[in-house]
Order: sequence, then structure tokens, then C-alpha cells
Amino acid sequence: MTAAGLLNHLNAVLGTDHHMETPGMRALLDEICTTSYDFGEAYGKVRLWWAEADVAVRGPRLLAEMRSRKAKHDRERKETLRRRKALQATTPPRRVWDLYSNRVLPLTTIPYEESDSEVPVKLPDPLWTVSHSWVADEERTQVWTNINRKQWPVPLPRATSLAHVRVELLNMGAEYVWLDVLCLRQQGRAADEALRTEEWKIDVPTIGFVY
Repeated sequence: MTAAGLLNHLNAVLGTDHHMETPGMRALLDEICTTSYDFGEAYGKVRLWWAEADVAVRGPRLLAEMRSRKAKHDRERKETLRRRKALQATTPPRRVWDLYSNRVLPLTTIPYEESDSEVPVKLPDPLWTVSHSWVADEERTQVWTNINRKQWPVPLPRATSLAHVRVELLNMGAEYVWLDVLCLRQQGRAADEALRTEEWKIDVPTIGFVY
């Protein structure tokens, strides 16, 4: 994915007319390209604000805010594990499924207000949750998908698909969704098992808050 290709695709999909010659545009596009797995992920990151006239100026600031919020969440999770503190019931989920871009993105991609106090965090209003029902092994399949960067296989009943689930949720008006098997790291590659174990120390106890 090149900066020029990304610009053309974003203009086509979002109906904009931004130009590479705009001061700051190439730097913005280069950053999006280098931090995105594919066009779907890039689109998910910027679709809420790409249509703004001053996107080349405001875009880098918004991306910096996303990085800052994600870094803050990561520090808080590490501190919780280091000090073996009791998990706060307000720990937010790491990832959400953006149905419009059909990609799993960091929660911090969604604009929302955070609190520095002990008052429970209010999750973004657009966030829906879906409870996954397990079925017998013979009725389940493991799906490797670009939706989550193919980071782990998504266990799904053979009778359905992520595409079907997505269409149903979109028809009901959903935009951002937390689906456990898609947003919570699952067993997959042996090399990633240590990472999954560490994430689950934080993520599993906070599932109740997400729901």
C-alpha cells in the first residue's frame, strides 16, 4: 500500500477530494500506511474524520491522541500486573470490531472521553457486545481472517460466518462491536501463547464490565 494508492482509495470510498500537494498530506498518509496492516485497517482508523477540510493538519494530531490513549491503557495494564493489584472493574477492552471497515482495531480508535478519577469509565456509546456460544468440536471451525490481521484463528460454529454476523449486526444498527473470539486473543500459534497468557490475566477478568 503506497501513499498515493491510499489517498486514491480513501477519496473514492469516502467521496472526498484531498490532494497529495496539500501541506502535510504525504506525511499523514505515510504514517497511516506504515502503521496499518491493509487498506481496511487504514480506512477504519481515519473514516470518522477523513472528510474534514483540514485533515492534513488535524489528522496527525488525532493519530497522536490515539497512540497516547493506547499507551496509557498499556501502562495501566502493566502496572496492574506488576503490582498484582485487584483488577478494576473499569478496565476497557483492548480491541473492537469496526463493522464499517470490517477490521479489529484498538479501542482507542473510537473517540470517547476518559476519566482520571476512580469513577467507572463509561465505554463509548456506539460499542455493542456479542456473546459467543460454544458448540461441540465437530460443529466448530477455526477461521484465519484479515479482520484481526490473522493474529489468531477465530473459532466459529460451522453453521455461520463472520460475514453473516456482520451483516446481521449492521442491519440492527451496530457500528462498533466487542465479540470475544474476535477481539480477545485466542489460542493459535505456539509462538504467541505467552502473549495470550499475559493478555488473559487482564482481559478475562474484565469481560463482565465490557458486557
